[in-house]
Amino acid sequence: RCRGSGKMAEEEPGGHTDTDWCLERLGGDPPGQRLQLLPGTEVTLGRGLGVTHQLLAKDSSLMISRNHCCFRLTAVGACTVTDNQSVNGVWVNGCRLVAHQPRALCEGDLVQLGVPVEQHKQAEFEYRLVRRAAGAGSTATSPPLPPRGRAKRKLECRDTELGATQDNAGSSSKVQRLSQDQLQPH
Repeated sequence: RCRGSGKMAEEEPGGHTDTDWCLERLGGDPPGQRLQLLPGTEVTLGRGLGVTHQLLAKDSSLMISRNHCCFRLTAVGACTVTDNQSVNGVWVNGCRLVAHQPRALCEGDLVQLGVPVEQHKQAEFEYRLVRRAAGAGSTATSPPLPPRGRAKRKLECRDTELGATQDNAGSSSKVQRLSQDQLQPH
């Protein structure tokens, strides 16, 4: 039950592929969404902002960890999945993975993220590793997220120099208020 169920995900002889490896979602809304895995890439899934594809569970918001798991398809076509120490686990063909230990995947393997909630027979995020003809319209489960940089803080009108001149005569900018606070004895 815990063994691979099919052919290893690998590249065609000569370094060219005429097929794409995809994770095809079972169930879901809409059903049949596919996440394409490209040779030499890493795809992270989770509910956090720093992942490649963000998954937001409908029934249980914390079912998927912020950085739940990682799929890798090497340049030679070997596909692996790694559980990034998720709370509710990553399961391959019904067996829970050990955290931080990559698991080789085979064509047809069933990958489950999290566990089913009481009212459902299957987990919300279940995928099967499939091969599709190259360029056969694979669609991502969600658009890739841009790289996350430092968040910019939004200033209120009173925090700007312009706002200070427009507010009450006694108001000052945040910089001025902080400077004054530091100068006053505590």
